[in-house]
Amino acid sequence: MISLRSFPILIFIGLVSSTLFGQSIQSAQTGDWNNTATWAGGVIPDIDTESIAINHTVTVTNNITVDGVVVSTSGTLIIATGGVLTIPNVLNAVVVEGALQSNEGSQLIGATGNNISFTNGSTYIHNFSTSEGVIPLATWDSNSTIRIQGYTTASGFISTSWGQSFGNFIWDCPFQTGIINLNGLLSNSIQGSMQIESTGSSFLRLSSGETFGLTIGGNLEIRNTARLQLTLSGNATIHVGGDFNFESTASGGSETNTTGQGIIDVQGNFWMDASGGLLSLGSGGSGGLGTLRVADNFSLI
Repeated sequence: MISLRSFPILIFIGLVSSTLFGQSIQSAQTGDWNNTATWAGGVIPDIDTESIAINHTVTVTNNITVDGVVVSTSGTLIIATGGVLTIPNVLNAVVVEGALQSNEGSQLIGATGNNISFTNGSTYIHNFSTSEGVIPLATWDSNSTIRIQGYTTASGFISTSWGQSFGNFIWDCPFQTGIINLNGLLSNSIQGSMQIESTGSSFLRLSSGETFGLTIGGNLEIRNTARLQLTLSGNATIHVGGDFNFESTASGGSETNTTGQGIIDVQGNFWMDASGGLLSLGSGGSGGLGTLRVADNFSLI
């Protein structure tokens, strides 16, 4: 015969289990993910936590598996060197409203394109230096931004994750000392604008001998002393839906191509204000064919 006295104990156990596995946790301050002081209530979230709100700068320094993460507009989630963030294949396992940053030597495992989303105004920071790293497969709002920073001498780029449809794209690598060659991988579309802010003492090459095309919905901007080469010897075409603003004062200059063919097709205006700077349509004497087509105004200042 079953004693009725056992029922309260079973009910109590059920309440404890529901509390542990159905809770929501939010950050209380900036800190390491595994520090209890980082989290409200001193509870470190894990895969069994129903929802995790990051409202501060939280850094992953070891192996963590989570679901239901929202990085708010005031929050930043950093995967540090040696840190591994694994997410399950469920819709919107990670939603970024603020910033997500991956550092050299970190890993983000499990991204499928549907389980990470970057919303309006959010930023992904790809902070690698001597290795390519892997940009997570994600859903990118047209007003989200991917920021490439930190590269110095990285080579051997092979990841197809460069071929996603990004929002805005910024290249800002002031300590770059070698040519960074994307090998035609950046070949889908940029919904917003593409800004080349800095390439250090070298330049960014979009392709070597590949044939590729890139569509930019907004502006193409080359600034400061940054340098860009569309292709070394392939056939490359960039379609710019907005304006092409060239402000780089680098004496080494930017160019469409060496051999092969490079085309920049601008639907808006071309504006060049670059004292001492240079934009070459094909390198002289190399047999390359470079073309700049401008639909609206052409201004040299």
